[in-house]
Amino acid sequence: MVTYPQQAQELIALLKADQDEKREAGRAYFYASDKKLLAAKRAKLKQKTQKRTARMRQILAEIEEPSISNIGVGAAQAVSVLALHDSLDVLRRVLKIFDDLYERDKNNAYYQAIPSMTDRVLILERKPQRFGTQWLFDAAKQPIRD
Repeated sequence: MVTYPQQAQELIALLKADQDEKREAGRAYFYASDKKLLAAKRAKLKQKTQKRTARMRQILAEIEEPSISNIGVGAAQAVSVLALHDSLDVLRRVLKIFDDLYERDKNNAYYQAIPSMTDRVLILERKPQRFGTQWLFDAAKQPIRD
């Protein structure tokens, strides 16, 4: 039993919507030939993503920390993934919360998210990744690691 079941369910729903739309956008990126249409889709996705991440931040303020006891593993994972799609400042704050949780009680922290959030922060700071979790694509749509 988690302390905040309603917030947990909402976070999981936000993540599902996020991942569904990101997959659709990924397919559009690889197969789109109309750059204007692709730009419009990206703008709409960005707007929806911003709404979801804003709601994630509101929920995080309500629950104070995304511990397993507060919201469960699935919702803690949702917080981490949604944070990856937010600003660098938000991602840093969420990463610090996850790091602090892990320091206090690794059994109550979704520590699996720490490497991907750490690498994303480093990429956004234009530094090399520490764990190699983030895949990027070059102009030829080939994966690159750093």
